[in-house]
Amino acid sequence: MIHSAASTDPLFAGAALSLLKDNSQKLYPATPSLLIAFPPAIHRVIHRQSAPMSLLYKVTATAFATLATPAVQISYMMDLHSAPELTQLELISAQFQRQRFSPHVHEGFCIAVVVQGAQQFNRDGGQHIAATGTLLLINADQLHDGHCADEQQGCRYHAIYPHPALLQPVVDDLCGPGAGLPWFPPVVDDPELANLLLQLFNSLQHNQNPLQTDTLFMHSLSLLVQRHSCRPSQPQPLLRAPGQIQYVREYLDTHCCQPVSLTELSTLVALNPSYLSRLFRRTTGLPPHHYQLMRRIDHARQLIQRGLPLAQVALDTGFTDQPHFNRHFKRFTGLTPGRYQQAQR
Repeated sequence: MIHSAASTDPLFAGAALSLLKDNSQKLYPATPSLLIAFPPAIHRVIHRQSAPMSLLYKVTATAFATLATPAVQISYMMDLHSAPELTQLELISAQFQRQRFSPHVHEGFCIAVVVQGAQQFNRDGGQHIAATGTLLLINADQLHDGHCADEQQGCRYHAIYPHPALLQPVVDDLCGPGAGLPWFPPVVDDPELANLLLQLFNSLQHNQNPLQTDTLFMHSLSLLVQRHSCRPSQPQPLLRAPGQIQYVREYLDTHCCQPVSLTELSTLVALNPSYLSRLFRRTTGLPPHHYQLMRRIDHARQLIQRGLPLAQVALDTGFTDQPHFNRHFKRFTGLTPGRYQQAQR
């Protein structure tokens, strides 16, 4: 379990960093340990002062109590990724009330969905407020600050910080090779995109299906660039490529129960990942991860028909646990695995 951490300013990061260096090799089993996570501004201070480190730092309970102050609660702060190409993607969920972040920059873009309260911030020389349900957007290396619009109400948001390199396939697909990075406005009201991003955040946290996470990432970023980039985009026309799409389908048929990434598929057929995702959806009517999941359920039905125990079927078809298997099986067949098994007798 990841407990919340607290901080008031970047000075906290310096003290914490020293403590972490001193205690990194001597965490006593008898001492309760916690995972401490720093706000974005403080993480950047740490990043500048040290070699690359994980966003999760383990400290003793005593040290945690010494450093903690009640200004900001970070519910969790994780460096999560579903496939090698997403290793530069940070995911943060934060909740705070009185914290005021000093002006700072992020190496990557900040794409956040405010889920409670409102966040006020200075960007482009002006003040902006991102209310509940809206997207808060900060461009890469763009100076900004931040605090709750209403300290009594507080603010909670989920955010990803994609490195510019992660947007490059989307930019190349939608704007053409060599196009510059997109530039986003401070606040966007787009409920459909906000909901899609929340699905992505959930997929990143649980990390159950790499292809699903990759596809959600590409689709979310594609919509963001097409709808809200201040620089015009002209998506490449989707040319018919029946041979390549058929090859991808056959590959997913064969590997329906194994982790597959979008980059892996795009390499197989020499297509841009973003372009492949759009072309596959246009050709088959389904995103790649949905097609793979459908084939996985088909395989599960065959195993049930052969009389295998349901727990074994869930394991053999790559589901993380029985509830996960039950949920997806019913979604595709209208029956739980147990009811389907009974119908075969």
